[in-house]
Amino acid sequence: MKTGRKNKFNSADELEDKILAYFADCEKRQKPYTMSGLALALGVDRKTLTNYGNKEEFFPAIKKARALVERDMEERLYSGGANTGVIFGLKNNFGWEDKTTNNININEYSLFAERTEEKAKFYEDKHLGRNQKGNGK
Repeated sequence: MKTGRKNKFNSADELEDKILAYFADCEKRQKPYTMSGLALALGVDRKTLTNYGNKEEFFPAIKKARALVERDMEERLYSGGANTGVIFGLKNNFGWEDKTTNNININEYSLFAERTEEKAKFYEDKHLGRNQKGNGK
């Protein structure tokens, strides 16, 4: 016997119809697509919406809906205006991240390496009984 909540949607077709209705409503009202707006329109929270995406039956519909929301958000980045909220949404809903690349070039014979060699020689001379001339006396 299965445990847990009963699916809110009886089929993938029912889910897809509600998703399409959400996008049509956004277009009609000239509102942006959002994951929280989609979840609200479906009568679930964002976490539940994500969980439906993990179910084989509903995966294709949720994947396509997420792709449409992501595309809409990305296009808004290029439309000008304040983008902070859009960037936040892309990072938190779609895994976008800022990346920084640092290139560091270290020469093979750095000052540190030379100093280390000098200290090693000094240690050998002092503790192995070698004098400055290297005759061991």
